[in-house]
Amino acid sequence: RRGGGSRRSIFSITSADHSNIYKQVRTTETPLSMPDLIQFGRDANQATLLASAQWLQRDLPIRMGHRVQELQSLPVTMFKTQPVIDLCNLYEESFVRVTEHEVPKTREVEERFSAMLTDIKEKHRMVQANIADGFKQMVRNGVPQRFMEHQDIQEKLTKFYTGRIGIRLLID
Repeated sequence: RRGGGSRRSIFSITSADHSNIYKQVRTTETPLSMPDLIQFGRDANQATLLASAQWLQRDLPIRMGHRVQELQSLPVTMFKTQPVIDLCNLYEESFVRVTEHEVPKTREVEERFSAMLTDIKEKHRMVQANIADGFKQMVRNGVPQRFMEHQDIQEKLTKFYTGRIGIRLLID
C-alpha cells in the first residue's frame, strides 16, 4: 500500500489517510494534568498497560493530526520549504502507523505497539533541526528576516512545539 514519499520515508499518504487526518483535527485533544499522569503511572499493571496503549491509539492520532494542521498553517514561504514538508510527512506517516496498528488487546500486541511508539519518538527527535533548516532555506530563498520573526510564525511554532512535547510525554 505504501511507496514513494519524502526523503525520510517510504510511506505515501493516500487521500483516505488525509481525510482521516482532517477528521481527527476536528476532534479536541484530551486535556491531561500532571496528577492524571502520575496516578496512572502508579497503578501500572498489565491491565492498565493495555488500557493505556488502547487510549494512546485513539488519542495520539488526534494530537498528530493537530500537529500536521499547525505545520500546514505556517505561511507558505515556510511550509513549502523541503525540511518542513518532510516534517509534515513524518507526522502524517506516524499518524498512519498508529491508526493502522493492531489494537493492543494482548501483552504481545501492546509490546509491539510500544516498540512502534518508541520508533516514532526516535524518528521525531530532529524536529527542531527541520524547523531550523526551514528557516535557513527561507533565507536562501531571499525571505526578509523580519518576516521570519513575525509574531504569527512564532505563535504557530510555539503551539506546535507545545503539542509536540505533549505527544512525547505521552509516548514516554
